[in-house]
Amino acid sequence: GCKKLTYYQPETPLKVVYRKTEPQQKVVQRFLSIDPLAEKYYSISNYAFVANNPIRFFDPDGAKIDSTSQKDWNRLTKSVEKKRDRLQKKIDRRESKGKSISALTSRVGQLSKSLSEFDTMESDENVTYKLNNLGSNVSQGFISMDETGAVVINYLGTTSNFVHEAKHGAQYLSGDLDFPDGGGFSYLNDLYDEVSAYKAEFAYSGYMSVNSVNASWVYKLHDPQSLDNPYPYQAAHYSQYRVDKNTPTYMYSFYYPKVKFDKSFINSIPIHLRLMPIRLYK
Repeated sequence: GCKKLTYYQPETPLKVVYRKTEPQQKVVQRFLSIDPLAEKYYSISNYAFVANNPIRFFDPDGAKIDSTSQKDWNRLTKSVEKKRDRLQKKIDRRESKGKSISALTSRVGQLSKSLSEFDTMESDENVTYKLNNLGSNVSQGFISMDETGAVVINYLGTTSNFVHEAKHGAQYLSGDLDFPDGGGFSYLNDLYDEVSAYKAEFAYSGYMSVNSVNASWVYKLHDPQSLDNPYPYQAAHYSQYRVDKNTPTYMYSFYYPKVKFDKSFINSIPIHLRLMPIRLYK
């Protein structure tokens, strides 16, 4: 994530040339300074670029939140922090008067957890996150992986939906979600991933009690783009059982009975999980 220089050394003394190569000379890449986030990654050498894995990881500027998204990321996460602090003050006032604080305590707990996950996502040495504001013209957000290997949080422009989709970004780090090789949409989604995301979202918005969100509630959600679907949206697209990166592909047909997996998708999954894939496609 630092500015590079290129040098060549012919018979004459060393010559330094910035950002250009000399034809017919051996070119060597060097850095002018260490990674600006080096202090967050003591387990990785200051001389190692992208954790010594340039095939998978991409780090254009040394930041873990893409530079074009950093301003919005800071604004959104700060909004969550302010909401948490306001709710905590409300708890303190109600508690001093002997009033119930259980619902507020649940919201503060969820928001604190989200803030901790934001810190983990921002400091993770292997994954870069980007934000994509979809606006209000679409019905739902999602996360995806782009061609550079960055995880894109596609949210509907509101802080509450950002919190929801960012929860899925944290689930990628924990291994609860994954992406096919080459990027695209996430898979390994299950109802419990959505339970966590909706709890985080409602902790911010206050739309409904976070304690009322469970797998049964999520299961009954319908496709927001087609409310007359013959089956609930979540029931069709998400497993009713917990799945993660260690789930072998031969179990997918059981966990996702309404989803068809083609051969190209299965081949994009790490080979150690591709056990008995013939059950998943024709």
